[in-house]
Amino acid sequence: HPMLPRVVQVMQCIYSTVNPERPPPFTVDIWWNSLSLSYQVEESGCEPSIVILNLREGEPDQPAMNTHFMINLNTMRVHDKFLDHRFPVPQEILSVLGELREY
Repeated sequence: HPMLPRVVQVMQCIYSTVNPERPPPFTVDIWWNSLSLSYQVEESGCEPSIVILNLREGEPDQPAMNTHFMINLNTMRVHDKFLDHRFPVPQEILSVLGELREY
C-alpha cells in the first residue's frame, strides 16, 4: 500500500516516544504489530468527522490483537490504551499524520 512507509514512520515514532529504551517495531505484520485506519462520516456530510489510526499488538500464544495506541488524526492526540495515558502527537510526525488524514 502506498501509505505503508508513512504508517511505519508514525508507529516507530510513537513507540520510541513512549519507551525510548525499547526498540520500536520494524514494520507492520499480521501477528505482532498491526494497524487499522477508521473514520466516521456524518449523515449530512461527505467529509469524515473523525479519523483514527489504531496501532495494535498481538498477544503471545493467543490469536488476539489489542489496540495499544489510538491516534486521533483530527485532534492530533494519542491515547496509550495500555496505560490509559493521553499525550499530543510528537511534532516530527504531524505532517505525516496530516497526509494520512487527507488520504
